[in-house]
Amino acid sequence: FRQQFLDRWRGFHSLRFMDWGRTNNNKLVRWADRVLPTSQTQGSEHGVAMEYMVALVNELDCDAWICVPHLADDDYVQQLARLLKSSLEPSRKVYLEYSNEVWNYQFAQARFARTEGLRIGLSTDPTVATARYYAKRSTEVFALFRAAFQANGRVVRVLASQNANPWISEQILTWQSTHSKADALAVAPYFGGEFGNPQNVDQTLQWTDDQLLTACQNEIRTVLAKTQGHAAHATRHNLRLLAYEGGQH
Repeated sequence: FRQQFLDRWRGFHSLRFMDWGRTNNNKLVRWADRVLPTSQTQGSEHGVAMEYMVALVNELDCDAWICVPHLADDDYVQQLARLLKSSLEPSRKVYLEYSNEVWNYQFAQARFARTEGLRIGLSTDPTVATARYYAKRSTEVFALFRAAFQANGRVVRVLASQNANPWISEQILTWQSTHSKADALAVAPYFGGEFGNPQNVDQTLQWTDDQLLTACQNEIRTVLAKTQGHAAHATRHNLRLLAYEGGQH
């Protein structure tokens, strides 16, 4: 890694490798098909080799936040867990998340969870079926990792939800006591997206800087009120509340 790159990221508590792993719409199923350090490119649809992610967090002395591809089979998950256990420095933790934004239907992983949830009869309501499938597969992935790590506290099991909708968190956490099989609930408190919406751009461009900043402050209060709803769910179920993303949209 270039020194300038290392200097930029040194000091962070953890690095989430959602984009490096090309998590959204990922088609990986088998461990044999993953990207290797020796692959011709680290810029394909399968992302960056896990070995490089491990090398970076070891170099920076921070924790790794790993997003498991939504189609990955159990062998993939087990092999991934073994690689991380054997190559991460002993003091490093793994924040473990199944895919990314499995409530967000613009992504293939959410549509997959909806289809599977309905197919296996988790609910006749598509949104509830999606949340329950996400809960189901997340806990399966968590269990495989804890078995590989021998439940030694290095795996932080993360369930992610939609910041704008605390109801989704409740659907995930209460499905077959999923909350008891996790360590944290994570949301993404973004603000300001509406100001760049095509239908609002003309108004936004007429604002002064102060007007725009005031509008942002007002929206932040609304966003954080939603976050407090998730915090209440996390507290009720004895979970930490984390942000997997956030900031200006």
